[in-house]
Amino acid sequence: DWVAGILILCLLILAVIQVTVPRRLQQVFRSVALPYYVNQLEREGNLLSERMSFSLGFVYLTSLSLLLYRIAVYFVPGRELPFSGWVLFMVILGICIMLYVLKILAMQFTGTVFKTTRLVHDYLVNNMIFNVVTGIILFPAVMVSLYINDPVYIWISCGIVTILLVYRFIRGFIIGLSNTKYSVFYLFLYLCTLEILPLLLIYKAVIQH
Repeated sequence: DWVAGILILCLLILAVIQVTVPRRLQQVFRSVALPYYVNQLEREGNLLSERMSFSLGFVYLTSLSLLLYRIAVYFVPGRELPFSGWVLFMVILGICIMLYVLKILAMQFTGTVFKTTRLVHDYLVNNMIFNVVTGIILFPAVMVSLYINDPVYIWISCGIVTILLVYRFIRGFIIGLSNTKYSVFYLFLYLCTLEILPLLLIYKAVIQH
């Protein structure tokens, strides 16, 4: 079925990355725990433009979309869903990609306007690192939740995303503190708009159903 095809594609991507650039992948995982390795990643290349980042970014968006699809199918009655099957998944994936691109464009725009391009670059690198790691960790949990009809695996997947998002938010806040031109309040408001508001909108949409 289409779910198996998507999972196999993601597995192939992960296998190719592990074979071709295992050291680079290890650096990404180390960067989550130790910010020192972020500088090492930057010295050895631009993470934002590497093929590995695009490939693993696809795994991240696909895993997240599959999780949202699983939540919608499990918790929302079928008659209330506007689409079903692979069409519903593609709609969710399209929305996730659109929001992801809009978020990057908004950050780059504000970086240009407020002349904080370096700070925005560091923040985008930090986000990319956490997206890559989230996608890799989330993928097996989502795969299990798709084939075992037990909500506990859905909650485990949601827990993984939540923990990594909170950690990413804290790291992003620390990066923002390095810019002393703006107050902590405005920094917090800015991060909440980009990171937390989209999640609250998704949560509200699910609760209303």
